[in-house]
Order: sequence, then C-alpha cells, then structure tokens
Amino acid sequence: MYLWLFNQGERPDRLLGAETEIARSVDVVDADGTARGPVELPTGKLVELEKGRTHLVLNDLRQRVRGGDFVWVTLRFERAGEIALQVQSQIPTYVDDDVTGVPGLTSPSPGG
Repeated sequence: MYLWLFNQGERPDRLLGAETEIARSVDVVDADGTARGPVELPTGKLVELEKGRTHLVLNDLRQRVRGGDFVWVTLRFERAGEIALQVQSQIPTYVDDDVTGVPGLTSPSPGG
C-alpha cells in the first residue's frame, strides 16, 4: 500500500504499523520487501510510502480488492495513537516486471 504521511504535530512521531479487516496482517517493508522497523515522521516533513521506497504490504487478503474500491485501514503511531482512514484502491499504471515475471508486461487490471 502506498501513501503519503505528513506530520503536523509539534513533535516527531513514528508509524509503528497498520491493520485492516481485509488482510490477515500488514507489514512495513523496505523497497526490496524486507521487513523493517518503525517509519520516522519528522515534524513538518512529507514521508512518501510508495513503490521503490518503504511501503505497506497487505498479507493474505480476505477479499478481492479492485480499482476504485474503498478500504478501511488503521495506522498505528507512537504518539498520535491509532488513526482509521478510508483509502481508495487504484489500478497500477506502471510496468512491474516483478508482478508479471515478464519484462515490460503490465499487470492485468483487477477487473480481469
């Protein structure tokens, strides 16, 4: 899961983890998929969790998620506590060789 976080608080915070009812677990991982510790969130700085960087991985999905679907996710912060938000799934628009196994071939859309 890719998202941007901006800490508007007066003190730095850290993203400790996340959970959602649609997945057994959610991991914070580095760009290469290696599990990592908390994500530092400096005050007044944008932190981008996205492809090629640290991001969230939803493990063992309990239901199919298609482009346009809305999903509730609870983010757990060291200082701010738990914050629930609704995010909209988007169809990837990039070429991802790791998903298809074929260089330059895009993944099929979630609709088939």
